[in-house]
Amino acid sequence: MKIGVLFSAYNCADHIDKVFEPWLELKDELGLVLAATNGRYSLSPEDKNDTKGFHSLLKLIGKKLDFLLHSSGTGELWTEEQGRNYMLNFTLDRNVDLIWVVDADEYYTKEQILKIINFIDENQQFDSYDVQFKNYAFKYPYWLDGFSKSVAFWVDRHEGVKDFYFDCDVRYKNGLTNDNNKNKTLISKNIAFVDHYSWLEADPRTSDKIINQNRKYNGPEGCRCIFKYNSENKLVFNEDFYNNRDLPMPIIHKTNKENDFIFDIVYAREEHCFYVVDTKINDIFDFDIYDDKGELLFATTLTIAPNVNFFIKPQSSVVNEVFYRVVSKKNQEIIFDREFYLNF
Repeated sequence: MKIGVLFSAYNCADHIDKVFEPWLELKDELGLVLAATNGRYSLSPEDKNDTKGFHSLLKLIGKKLDFLLHSSGTGELWTEEQGRNYMLNFTLDRNVDLIWVVDADEYYTKEQILKIINFIDENQQFDSYDVQFKNYAFKYPYWLDGFSKSVAFWVDRHEGVKDFYFDCDVRYKNGLTNDNNKNKTLISKNIAFVDHYSWLEADPRTSDKIINQNRKYNGPEGCRCIFKYNSENKLVFNEDFYNNRDLPMPIIHKTNKENDFIFDIVYAREEHCFYVVDTKINDIFDFDIYDDKGELLFATTLTIAPNVNFFIKPQSSVVNEVFYRVVSKKNQEIIFDREFYLNF
């Protein structure tokens, strides 16, 4: 399996060294073809002095890359899709079997890369593969759940990959697009749950991303991005976005101790209930739920099993709570400890 890795690296200078490290370590061992672009997109905020691009370029030129394309950020600008297509064409000319799309604020570990490749190798019947991301939001280490995207694509399916047509979605030569292709699969979190430094208030890129999404995405004005800045210039969830789509407001998480995703826990806001999902083993665990004062709200013991979802619903009303801590134990040892913020 020959893999071409396509990095979109503009305005990511603070992340580039750590993001590229595992890929460069694996480059020779796996025969990876590494390509990167660094150019301001046509929908990005106007900036006559493109220091954001130059800072990233200084980091990139020292890397052992097979392809690096940079624009000055002035004059003719390329779209996000054009940038990926430059890399796509280069890697296709190198006869890669698989392309893997990476934004340069996505922190794969070496172990995650190897586990994903092993999963793909054992499940070649799918055309593409979705990875789940831990989207850090507001301030580290708080994060959002529920974001995934297609990142890896076999290039020979459906008469061959033609181009990227929107973000990192591909179009095939027979006209099929990744958006309407049902032959793809979601890689589970126990294989990879990738750190994504995406929506941090202290990150100067965040304001640019909000502008970009409001220009690029569909929907009524003011309802195109999940974040906005309030009157005090503070980053907040954009309630208009969720109201327009009739979606519940997100839950913010903080991990105190992870269990390598032998199971996961999600909170259903509309049901005021926790669910134990994506279970990988048969076993017995204790579950304790605490409120924002550290007081125990509910405790139970569950025998969980693969392919079955279990619920934990405290007997007392939890409608007005704004914070929960869920702790799971095995033989008195904490194996899962996460905080859930309903209003952050």
